[in-house]
Amino acid sequence: MPLPSCAGSRSKPKQGSIRYDRFGRHDVTLTLAEAQAMAAAVQDAATTRALQPLAIVVLDAGSHDLVVLRSERAGFYRVEIARAKATSCLGMGLDGAELADRAKAAPAFYAALAATMSGGMLPMPGGVLLRDATGMVVGAVGVSGDTGANDDLAIRDGLTAVRQTS
Repeated sequence: MPLPSCAGSRSKPKQGSIRYDRFGRHDVTLTLAEAQAMAAAVQDAATTRALQPLAIVVLDAGSHDLVVLRSERAGFYRVEIARAKATSCLGMGLDGAELADRAKAAPAFYAALAATMSGGMLPMPGGVLLRDATGMVVGAVGVSGDTGANDDLAIRDGLTAVRQTS
């Protein structure tokens, strides 16, 4: 299922890449059905790769939970970690792997961000921005449970599978 198009927006984008209508509401959406399909595909990819039990969080562009999926065997705080990875991507406009690279280059800055966001900032692989066909950010996926690299692979495999079935 393709991500939604932003065609027909009634207003110009304000800051960042999120459009707003005249009432200040987000004019880009990620539907619940799309988010559920993505989370299921990520879980299927993790199962195929025989990864450790995962938590998967899909957020909309405003960083609100659309789907929270937790394997019954996922460890403590996996949902919170997955959410922090996705939130970091939305807040900084970059995927988690890129954020991790930048955090290595500027550790004090990213430590300050994490403190400012009360632990809601986790610049690590396993978080990926979701964009529509025009490149607009419509949400993010965060995964936690295996290594960051494997979490990231599960997301990318799952999103590829969703795109191929649409």
